[in-house]
This record gives sequence, C-alpha cells and structure tokens, in this order.
Amino acid sequence: MPRVTRERPPRTRVIDLPLNLDLGEIIEGQHVIIKGIESPVTRGAVIHNDFNPGFSVRSADLDTSWGLGEIFDDVGTVYDHMGAGGWGPDEDGVVRWGDENLGSMIPTSATTLSISVYCANSWRPSSAWIRRFELSLATREVSIAEYGD
Repeated sequence: MPRVTRERPPRTRVIDLPLNLDLGEIIEGQHVIIKGIESPVTRGAVIHNDFNPGFSVRSADLDTSWGLGEIFDDVGTVYDHMGAGGWGPDEDGVVRWGDENLGSMIPTSATTLSISVYCANSWRPSSAWIRRFELSLATREVSIAEYGD
C-alpha cells in the first residue's frame, strides 16, 4: 500500500507596513527582527517577526518570553494586546518566525504608532537593543525612541 504524506503549505504573511527592524538580541542567542505589521480592516493588527538564527523547538531551557509593552498612537487608541502572540517551528523543528497581536486595529486617522518591547525575562542583553520605536504611518519611517540598558 502506498504511503500517504501530507505536506504543509508554505507559511504566508501579509505585511502592510514593512519594517525589517532588528530589535537586537532580546532572547539569548537570538535577534528578534520585526518584519512588519499586518493591519487588516476587520480584526486587530499583528506584528510579524523573525528569530535569527532560529532555535530548536526542543530548546526547553531557552527563555523566549520577549514581548510587547505599551503601544499607543496619536489618536488615543487602546491597544490591549495582553501579551497575545506565538511562534511555531518549521518542518525541521527550528523556530524562525512568530507573531504578536497588537490588540486593536490601527485607525486610518492615526499618523504615528509607538511600540515598546521587553527582552526575555531571564535574559539581560550584553549589547544595545531597542526598547521603544515609533512608526510614521504616513511615511512608513521608523525612528528609535529608546534603547535598552
């Protein structure tokens, strides 16, 4: 009898606001790179990120608890993300990507978005990392507002 295999479709992302912003090594041995923001009009916005170089899904001792802190825009939107997000391994068992929910849609009337992040709880980066960045929604330019210690 022939063996039936299921191939997983390739991972796809919709990125409406490309960023390619390297936050630094905010997880031990891993740079978190914000690839961009998906901003659908029917549900909350999502940050798509990559982990570089990636880590084994079997790395039980690796603290991957980085996350989003305060998020705000210039029109007073409440971004109640509650730390929601996640990641998953590729076919080879290596985690190279993840998503973080912003907790709200980005209003079309907003012109700037400020996003704070924090590093993994048990990790203290040995080099500069980005604690907060601001995004001009009109020009799509990113400015670094604060670096971590």
